[in-house]
Parts: sequence; C-alpha cells; structure tokens
Amino acid sequence: VEDGDAWRYHHSDDVDVDVDLSLEDGAVQDAAFGGGRMARPETRRRRRLFRWRSGARCERGQRQRNEDACVEVPALHVSKDDATEADVAFYAVYDGHSGLDAVQRCQAELHARVRDKLSKKTPATDALAEAFAEVDAAYCSDAEEGRASLDAGATALACVLRVVKARGEGFDDESSSSGNDARPKLVVANCGDCAAVLSRRDSPLAVPLSKAHAAVPGSSEASRVLAAGGWITTETDLCVGRLHSMDLDDPEISENAHERVRLNEIHRVCGEVAVTRAIGDVDFKGWGLDDAPRLHRPPPCFVYPDDHPRTFVADLLVPTPDVVERTLDHLDDFLVLATDGLWDVVDAQEAVDVARALFHRRNATPREVAQQLVQRALRLGSGDNVTVVVVQFDTTDADATTEEEESRESASRELSSPSRQLLQDDTTTRIETQRGHPRRRSGDDDDFGGPRLPSPLISASPPLLPTAAPSLNGDDLSEMPFELSVQ
Repeated sequence: VEDGDAWRYHHSDDVDVDVDLSLEDGAVQDAAFGGGRMARPETRRRRRLFRWRSGARCERGQRQRNEDACVEVPALHVSKDDATEADVAFYAVYDGHSGLDAVQRCQAELHARVRDKLSKKTPATDALAEAFAEVDAAYCSDAEEGRASLDAGATALACVLRVVKARGEGFDDESSSSGNDARPKLVVANCGDCAAVLSRRDSPLAVPLSKAHAAVPGSSEASRVLAAGGWITTETDLCVGRLHSMDLDDPEISENAHERVRLNEIHRVCGEVAVTRAIGDVDFKGWGLDDAPRLHRPPPCFVYPDDHPRTFVADLLVPTPDVVERTLDHLDDFLVLATDGLWDVVDAQEAVDVARALFHRRNATPREVAQQLVQRALRLGSGDNVTVVVVQFDTTDADATTEEEESRESASRELSSPSRQLLQDDTTTRIETQRGHPRRRSGDDDDFGGPRLPSPLISASPPLLPTAAPSLNGDDLSEMPFELSVQ
C-alpha cells in the first residue's frame, strides 16, 4: 500500500478544452506551398486530475511524555452507490491533557465513526460534528463508570477531503460550485486550540480555516462559561524559559529572539483548563441535566471563588466543533494541521512561508515539510509536544502524469521478491503518540509509545522501505477497508 507521501489520484470525466491555432498534420506544409489549408481552432477532450499526498510528524519535545497524536487516512473507503463515486481522505491532530485516555479514544475511533456516517450518506459537515459528540459521550460514560480517567481530555482538529464525481459531470476549474458537485471539498472541524491553515498559489497570505476556543474575556466562549456558573482566571507569562530553550546558535533565531519572547495571557476555565471546548474532561460536563445521580454528584476539586454554590447549571466545556467547508480549486496548494505546540511559537503566516519554500524551492515531500516545521518549533523554544500534518494538493492534466505512473510501475516490477513481500506486508501505519497538556493537574509521566490498533487496520511499518513502491489502481484500493497512518 502506498504511504502518505505518495500521490493519491482522482481522475475526473473528460472536459472540453479549446486549443487555439491547433494544426492538423501537414497543415503547415500545405499552407506554405499555397495549398490553402490553414490552421484552425479545435476543441479537444482532456482529462483533469486532482491529486493529494500527506505527511506527518509528532514529537515529545521538552515534555516528559507525549500526549499528542495524529491520524492520516489517505483512502478512507466509504461505500458508494451506483450514481456517485467518491474518494475520501481523513486527517486529524489531537492534543491530550491530564493523561492519555481521551486522546487515545479520539485516535482510535473518530475516523471510523466519520467513515460509517459517510457510508450512510450523511453530509461530511454533519458526519464530523456527530462523530465528535459521539466520541465525547462514549468517553464520558466510560469515565463515570470507572473505565477511563475523569481528568483526561483532548482537543481535536479533523478534516475530510472528499472528491466526488457524479456521472455526466466533469471537473472544470471554471465551473460554478452551485450545480456542480464534482469539485473537491474540504471540511475542517475544530474543537479546542489546534489550528488549520491553507496556502494558495495565487496569494502569499495564509488562509486560516479554524479559530481557537479560549476563554478570552468578552468573547462568546467566555460568556458561555460564565452563564453556566463557571469563572475565568487569567495568568501572565513572559515565557523567559522559552529563551533558554531556543537554538541561539542559529543566526536567524538569535537575531529575532527578542521578538519571540513576549508577554502572554493565559485564560483558564475555573482556573484549570486553557480551552473552552474539548473531548473528555468529565468533571466539566453533565451539569444541568435532569438525571438524579448527576444532581447529587460531588463538586469538582476546583479552587472556588468565595460564595460560589459549587454547582453549575450547564456544561463548562463542550465537544461541539466549529465546522468549515471549502471548495478546492487548482490554486489551492497545501494544508497544515497542527497542535498548539507549533502555534505557540510559529504563527500561521510563518508556517505557510516555511512550507511553501520547502515545497517549491527544495521539492520537499509533505513528510519532510512536517518534520521541518516541528523542528523549527522546538528550536524556537516550544515547551509543548508538537504535531504537524501537511496535505499537498495538485490539479493538472491527467495525461501529464502518464510518464510518472509508467516509471513507478516499471520500478515496481524490478523489485526483488523479498522487497515486494515487505511492501505487501506493510499497511503504511506509523505509530508515535505524543503530547503535553493545557491543564494544570497532570503529573510527570514516562514517555508513551502510542496505542496499536487491532489488525487488520494497523501493522507497524519497517524502519526502512524500498525506494520504489508498487502502484495501485482503483480496484486494488477498493478491496481494502481503508489505509491508516497513525502517529
């Protein structure tokens, strides 16, 4: 199976392309010798091709254990009806706190729930929102029954890339999005402080696709917390420790170090968690329900303000994601998903500038770009776990890729039998769960190597792979449940 760095292809129907001054064979000679045959415009049928590839990196950084995780599913196989064919991919980053239970639940279940809902023809926007709610409800239920941690929680950012080809419709960049569902759709769902940013070829500016959910005074998020009976504390941090962690031997970093160390304000819900939306965090949820056992639950171990009743009228944290849908075109270049370990020290514009330079000046792969962004964050003194997923897009003529595909198939045939068997045994799963927490009450922990999902979804990749991989056609892919890469 191809890994995330290999291009994923989606062939559209043929489209009409007007080619000006196209010449039939012999037209130039006949015209030159007075034969009267002149070049004339003609319309040709040309296939358009949308393709994507991805790569990820997850690092523990300075933390004693890693509570970050990410998932790459370049081919999320969704059942198809007779009228519509769809290629679907799923990518996500998860940022755990106060333990690994919640982040492991997100990592293991969210993509599967989304896949099942898409198979039932649920729109991608609803599928993501419902999957977030279901994972949270299942986790909180388990925690209340003693099967999971009451303290653990996770922020989550997930996206679905859906390329639909309806019969009789072509993929035309000039076509209107209304009435033509054949263009690629990107749906991003964010719950917490992870972030997604898009880069386009027609503009140097980064395009944010999410916003952080923080209890900033005066915001709608803060108002919801206060209305539920909660309160917000504010801390000021100069981040001097970041200066000691910077790679000051790097001239680029040392010259701008004073700009990186700035005064930050951290707003915490009830003095505990620095986000207003998350999966898990059971003691912040379940309030205000007409459920007799919950009505008499003991108050959480918060440092309460004077005269606080020590009960709440609604959930302090919610698992509801903000969902954004965007139609992609030939000018969309790449997507960066990351936990706040990156965004604490690298803003969206800098991340796009660095990634663009690596893609277009050094011909880097998405995995190499993700690795460079993670290393940049650590060299800039990020004190958190850092996780980055990069998805690169390309739209071109299908015929232009013929040589590339033939070359890859030729290389595949030249592989020795042992090498080919090695590739067949690998399902391109990379496991490396890691991360830190926005919540205070986490203790020191050992490093965590990450959960291994049950077969047949997961098998660990060998440390080294042959440089060439066999190509797969649509029939090959349709026989697999889906391809999963987890870090």
